[in-house]
Amino acid sequence: MTEEEINEQEQDRFEARFFGALPEAEAVAFDADLSQDAAMKERYELFVLSVRGCAVRWAPGRRR
Repeated sequence: MTEEEINEQEQDRFEARFFGALPEAEAVAFDADLSQDAAMKERYELFVLSVRGCAVRWAPGRRR
């Protein structure tokens, strides 16, 4: 697996966890991974900030 494929796979997991699309057992495993891997936790936190930032920028009624 290339580094790009690994990054895409991680991004898919981040999206699934954030949007509630992971089955419960996978979500529990994901959360355990986050608690044990500081680098992964940091990447997930940046992902969450980027998603929330996009939501704020494009919120209905918000002036640009």
